[in-house]
Amino acid sequence: MESRGNLDYSVNGEPLGVQHTGSTLHFGPYPGLNGYEMATAAKVAPPGQGFNKDFHRYQLEWTPEFMKFSVDDEQVLQVNGNFWELGQFQQREPNAANPWVTGGKMAPFDQEFYIIMNLAVGGTNGYFPDTPPAVNANGNKPWSNNAETGPRDFWNARGSWLPTWKLEENESREASLLVDYVRVWAL
Repeated sequence: MESRGNLDYSVNGEPLGVQHTGSTLHFGPYPGLNGYEMATAAKVAPPGQGFNKDFHRYQLEWTPEFMKFSVDDEQVLQVNGNFWELGQFQQREPNAANPWVTGGKMAPFDQEFYIIMNLAVGGTNGYFPDTPPAVNANGNKPWSNNAETGPRDFWNARGSWLPTWKLEENESREASLLVDYVRVWAL
């Protein structure tokens, strides 16, 4: 589960802040060659609502045959293995070696991995697009993903974007990631 913590963030008029949550698998033969684009899906809340308004169920069913992601019991993504083919790594980088060639259908997810719940606040990896107009309630996104000084620019502009989080209201509950419980079952 990953979501942006911004209350009023949009790109080309589409809300990407608390109204948007995603499920993504990051995988690849090495960090610079990641196939996440082929294994990601989002759920968008109805207009005027957001995933910050109440508790929600973010579910992962991980089997030897597939991985299924759901939000509040509604399936948003199912990935059926064969990750080397899914990531199109041979086409994207013909000289890349398949590290899972001796693994099973679900390799590399046929071993223990971390599950992450993430409330993103900024960054320069593209999760907060530069595509104009990327805006919050107080104006344009105050940093560029390609700038060497992106993280510093983000911090120096906190007077612009931080007020949109409304931290003084309702003990900042609407700008926080609140976790009621985490349950894991082995079947």
